[in-house]
Amino acid sequence: MPGLSFRALLCCSARVGDNDDLELPKMPPSSLISKTEPDGGTAARGVEDTTRATSQGVDAISLVNQLHAHSQSEGEKESLDQGSKARSWNIALEGGVLILTLTKGILGNFSFPGTDVAFDVALAIVRNVKTSRDNAEKLDVLRTRMNDLQSAIPSDLSDVHPESQEMFLRFKSKIEEAIVPLAQMDKKAGVVKIFLANLDKQKLDKLSDGILNAVELLSVQTVRYVQQAHKRQEDSLHDIGRKVDAEKLEKAVNKLPRTAAYDSQRTRPIDVCYEGTCEAILSKAKTWASAEADERPRMFWLSGLAGTGKSTIAKTIATWADREGRLGGSYFFSRDVEELSKSSLVIPMLAYHLSKSKIDPSFTKRVSEALVEDDSRVLYQEITVQFRKLIQEPLQSMHVPSTPRNRMLIVVDALDECSDRSDAGKIIKLLLQQLSESHSHLSVFLISRPEPHILDALQLENQLHPTVTRFKVEDFVRTSDIEIYLRHGLANLGPTGWPNIDEFNALVEKSGRLFIYASTAIKYITRGRALANPVQRLKTLLSMNPGEASEDAPYKQLDDLYLRIFIEAVDDDKQVNSQAMVRFRRIVGTLVRLRNPLSTNSLASLLEEDEQVIWTTLDYLGSIIIVPPRNDRDTPPRFFHPSLPDFLTDANRCADKRFFIDVPQLEGYVSQCCLRVMIAKLPDMSKVKRSSLSVLRYACTHWAAHLEITHHDYIEIAEDLLTFIRYHLRDWLNARKLLPLERFIYRSVWSMEVAQVWLAKSNRDDKLENIFGRNFQSLLDEVLPQVHGASYDSVKSMRRIESCHPGTRTAILEQTKDWATKLHPKSPSIFWLCEFGGTGKSAVAASIAEWATEDSFLGGSFFFDQQAPQVDMESIILTIAHDLASFNISMRSSITQALDNVGTYFEDLIAVSLTKLTSRNPILLVIDALDECDNQTATEIINLIFTLPDYNPHVRILLTSRPEPYLCAAFARENKQNFINYSVNPEDSEYGESHEIETYLCTGLSKISGEVEWRGRDDFRTLVEYCGNLFVHATTALRYINLQNGDIETLYSSTTQVQWTKHPTNDSIGFTWEYSVNILGMKPSAIQRR
Repeated sequence: MPGLSFRALLCCSARVGDNDDLELPKMPPSSLISKTEPDGGTAARGVEDTTRATSQGVDAISLVNQLHAHSQSEGEKESLDQGSKARSWNIALEGGVLILTLTKGILGNFSFPGTDVAFDVALAIVRNVKTSRDNAEKLDVLRTRMNDLQSAIPSDLSDVHPESQEMFLRFKSKIEEAIVPLAQMDKKAGVVKIFLANLDKQKLDKLSDGILNAVELLSVQTVRYVQQAHKRQEDSLHDIGRKVDAEKLEKAVNKLPRTAAYDSQRTRPIDVCYEGTCEAILSKAKTWASAEADERPRMFWLSGLAGTGKSTIAKTIATWADREGRLGGSYFFSRDVEELSKSSLVIPMLAYHLSKSKIDPSFTKRVSEALVEDDSRVLYQEITVQFRKLIQEPLQSMHVPSTPRNRMLIVVDALDECSDRSDAGKIIKLLLQQLSESHSHLSVFLISRPEPHILDALQLENQLHPTVTRFKVEDFVRTSDIEIYLRHGLANLGPTGWPNIDEFNALVEKSGRLFIYASTAIKYITRGRALANPVQRLKTLLSMNPGEASEDAPYKQLDDLYLRIFIEAVDDDKQVNSQAMVRFRRIVGTLVRLRNPLSTNSLASLLEEDEQVIWTTLDYLGSIIIVPPRNDRDTPPRFFHPSLPDFLTDANRCADKRFFIDVPQLEGYVSQCCLRVMIAKLPDMSKVKRSSLSVLRYACTHWAAHLEITHHDYIEIAEDLLTFIRYHLRDWLNARKLLPLERFIYRSVWSMEVAQVWLAKSNRDDKLENIFGRNFQSLLDEVLPQVHGASYDSVKSMRRIESCHPGTRTAILEQTKDWATKLHPKSPSIFWLCEFGGTGKSAVAASIAEWATEDSFLGGSFFFDQQAPQVDMESIILTIAHDLASFNISMRSSITQALDNVGTYFEDLIAVSLTKLTSRNPILLVIDALDECDNQTATEIINLIFTLPDYNPHVRILLTSRPEPYLCAAFARENKQNFINYSVNPEDSEYGESHEIETYLCTGLSKISGEVEWRGRDDFRTLVEYCGNLFVHATTALRYINLQNGDIETLYSSTTQVQWTKHPTNDSIGFTWEYSVNILGMKPSAIQRR
């Protein structure tokens, strides 16, 4: 082939780095690539063109060789990288293909034999060289890529998830398999690579595609794995969250009374109705509960006398509703268990039962959230708040009028045994309020005695509420019911045919309509003295002839039975005041009046009696008292029925005075026992045995509850009470740190108040006021820690802020006092004194606080201090709560009760406590320099104080601050009718009179040098003008003059010592005044803020 070296073409396949002595082909110089004529021209011109083209091809190869030589010489230089060499190769090869193609085209017009074949071969070789070169580059790229991929796979997969481990191993295996053909291709000689270039290209393409597929597969698998791992992580986090929520909910539920539900196990068990008894009333109740909502009232009130079987009917209905899937919740009160007589946990218990009844998922979710929120705060809030959060709002969240709901029944038994009658009425009214059309799937089965406070709550305009239907148990008790009950109880006790028909009918007649009589009679017959058999005891019972029961005396037969049992338990000849009868009354009476049941062992320790005496007393009362076995030293004795304590404490019913319990006297005796236990054990609790802890805990918790009911002439207790107050009160207050005493902060305050009142009324206070005062204050200081220097009392004692000087700020003081004492319903409850720094805002706040203190209506205060560390919201709340607790006794009880229950929440400690004040006088709160706390806290305070008038319309709040933008924005969000904004620019003419500054300066200078007539001096007038309307200027000037020994002229002698600067602001308020002080080294912090 003319002008073309075959060997030079072959050398084009050499890769960078090959140890080949061949030279690179050269590119033609740019001068040889010239323009050609548009037409073919003559044959001579064609030969000339062909020769020129051929020579160009040779020159191109020569140029490439020169470039190759140059690149080799420069290869040692680091400036020429592999990318530049590759580009040179591509240019050279593309140029060679172009030249050969053009030459072939030109020579194709002439008849030169073999030229087509020669040029085709040459073109094929050049193309193969290019392909070989491309293959080499692709091979390098693939080798680098696979090495990178292989190195990216962790060498140690032991810590990798098994699923990921398997995925990586499969990918690594594919990469290792792909490396083998690459190594084989590397071993081929240069000429072989040229001739097999196309084949190698196919293999490389296939290999590249295979690697790409493997990478894509790994990518897809990785994405899927990551998604799965993310899902597993989310599920794990959700599981953790659910576990945490479940633990919080369990903690909240554990605070609910476990024995309040109908199916709880109690010491005094409640049975269901015997089959065949009470069928009429049970049928009535079931028909009502099953009827459609619009066909019945939604509250069924079953009332009846004690002992008529109300609780038995309640449990029977609850059991039936539960079996039918209709029971939403149940709460069975009991006066002999303190936690079951409280009203505070009724609503939470019913709400929790409703949530567990699968009434609706949204309801369950809302109730669970409310129960765990803020560490179960709702359990200790007001009943109305509990009802809103746990019943009303959750029901509203699930309310869809068109969606049918399962009918749910709520059963509340023995509401008359709720210790707080007011709360019992609230519960009824709240339930009636909720039983509306929107929640017609709910109904309430209410059981109680017909007490006046319950009847009153169920009435509307002197008639029974239209949502309520009432049934009396007595109207449904049949003689046949009593007969069935007695036959069941007397079965298999005596000989065949016993009792005979006459005896049985007589017993039925004595029982009347009282199941409690029939029940007690059976126990009397079967559990009497060991030497008496059932036949004899039935005859004894039937021989009693107390007279017929009547409407005025429905318990006549029952009372006679109770009395007979007591008489048999003691010798009949015992006198009322004999030692044996006094002991008997004390033991039985203590069981009646205990706030929480005690075991016989603890009872003996409390009463300082031999435990054997306790057992002997109870041995013959087994028919009316649940007496545990003697080897059971933990289970307390209980009454079978609450009608027995009623009998023992009612002088009209208990005819035999030997057994009558005088409640005030008995309470005094138990309180005295509690005091003696504490006096003996509190000084050294390390010596108290574990077995005695329960009685010590009872004494520490309930001594004042017994004292409160004790007659003031019960002189036996006075000396023990005085000894306790004088020498052991502090020991008792410290006992809560060693004994887990429930709600002890509130109990401590309330107990001291009870003792203080009792001693005062018994004329035995014996100058104990200081002792009570110190301990009250010590307890409040401990549980309600104040921010140092923040309350008005501390501000006054530290002289941190002085009140307004007489004759100054008179206009604002008069306006503020007028506002504070005006209790008109439309009068704003909040006064915001908003002025710039140095105008005397804090002095105004101190003056108002001083005035309110003298008139006894300063409820609380907080004076922020710029120099003190920032305080958090909790500290502010505790400081104000401390003031309020010291301000009023009812507030003190409310605040300590809230502190025991829910902690430091503004609503409970301050807002709700304000509702306890019944005084018609104003209650003033002062918060000064609000701008000196952080923005968030200040804004939160504003939001909270605007809620206070809703709790008590007599509350008045004075706020002072600078007109900071965030404070202005917070007030702008409130209704302008609810607050007064007193905000005046110091430059405005109405701001004040210059004579106030003059009076202040004159008085201050007189204290420095009283012999000088300051008002007559020219420099005094200059000083007045110099101070303007800013008291801070005047105060600083007086301090400076005092340091200069009264030399007023030095104040103006050097402008470098004192400079006052007025800075305009960008807001619409006016100007911000600042002062810089450099007076004899005095720092701004040393200047008293006014």
